[in-house]
Amino acid sequence: QSTWGLFSHLESTTLMVTVSIESKDGKEYGQFTFNSVEELQKAFHAKYPKLYPDRQRFVIKGTTTVLRTGGGNGIGELSNGSVLVFKDLGPQVGYRTVFLVEYGGPLVMHLLFFFFPQFIYPIFGYDVAPQMSLLQTVAMCLAVGHYAKRELESVFVHRFSNGTMPFSNLFRNSAHYWILGGIVLCFPIYAPTTDAALELTTIEWTLVAVFVLAELGNLHAHIVLRNLRPAGTRTYEIPHGGLFALVSCPNYFFESLAWACFAVLTRSICAGVFWVVGTAQMMQWALDKHRKYRETFKAYPRRKAMFPFVF
Repeated sequence: QSTWGLFSHLESTTLMVTVSIESKDGKEYGQFTFNSVEELQKAFHAKYPKLYPDRQRFVIKGTTTVLRTGGGNGIGELSNGSVLVFKDLGPQVGYRTVFLVEYGGPLVMHLLFFFFPQFIYPIFGYDVAPQMSLLQTVAMCLAVGHYAKRELESVFVHRFSNGTMPFSNLFRNSAHYWILGGIVLCFPIYAPTTDAALELTTIEWTLVAVFVLAELGNLHAHIVLRNLRPAGTRTYEIPHGGLFALVSCPNYFFESLAWACFAVLTRSICAGVFWVVGTAQMMQWALDKHRKYRETFKAYPRRKAMFPFVF
């Protein structure tokens, strides 16, 4: 997840500022004159071609003010002779690409385990069942539907406050989805069963319905957030509508609810672990975003972070 920081955007087209740039360990990069963060990034990239803008991070020396594009305050903290501390963020990868890779792994795995069990389970001594049970079929549809939705949202819905993240994080982030949400989750759920003819109970169909409604609630929250950020900007506004009246991050609440239903429906310990780990991470993200909302907007409404009336 990205930090919001204190935006420092040099908005004037006439005020030029000359600053010195150095690294934390004292390496000097020279002096630069500019009137916007974008102009500084381009000039720095021109002088140091390997350090393209997404790799650059500038902090006003002696403060915690981070220079970022996208608007905001902070110009008063810069003057001729100011010193910026530069940090190389390393090779970057676009957030959209990260999301597509993260969700693509488990999407493919659920389909492979469901449609090609004969190539997987005999390796571990299983006799492959002639067909999947109704419960396994429903579980596959829910899981594939979830990840397909996330792939489509990544392409058509999400607008990211930060365009990139360190390339090394791609492997760490993908491990959760590919291993825990893919292999570990799929193996027990699609294992050969003798219950192929069993129907689902009313309670089980109710869990399926709640899962679908939670996915729709999650989608609605993402659309609300998209509409608050005009294309090409990194602005933040207070979200309203739906469950935003009660929590700052209803998208996380609905995703947690969906996977809780999935875990109960499949009666899988692995699904339960996946839900617990995912919910714990989303609670941390929600708390961070909730605090930033409150710090950024003095008139921020009274809401919980993720779970209505509780957390």
